[in-house]
Amino acid sequence: MAELLSQAWLDEVRRLASGGPRPDVSARVRWVVRGGPGEGPRGRGAGAAGAETRFYMILDHGRPVEMMLGDIDDADVTFTVPYDDAVAVVRGELDLSVAFMQGRMKVEGDMGVLLTLLPAAETAEGSALLARIAGATTW
Repeated sequence: MAELLSQAWLDEVRRLASGGPRPDVSARVRWVVRGGPGEGPRGRGAGAAGAETRFYMILDHGRPVEMMLGDIDDADVTFTVPYDDAVAVVRGELDLSVAFMQGRMKVEGDMGVLLTLLPAAETAEGSALLARIAGATTW
């Protein structure tokens, strides 16, 4: 089990996702999670003002080949989501498309990547993958 949004967690997500549903998309995806625990300007700690965790994933035909904490300059798409909503997504309590439609998740960049990733996340295989990820996560 790994702490949500830690590098160990990203490594586990990549391992689990390598056998999961594969939307046919190759992209460089940046995630920005605002609030909650994370490395922010005031350090690590729940509720730290301005705390934000950034990570990125590189997908090759849907296969996650790299997932790392930090930033990537040339992302094809950037997803920005509040920490509580990120937790709800990982727990399977909030669909990414609902978060997007309600304005809870902001998206910048190539909307084609968004339109390819969202449906894959909402399949039975995507839900099963999220359940495996949640089972491997400490909060």
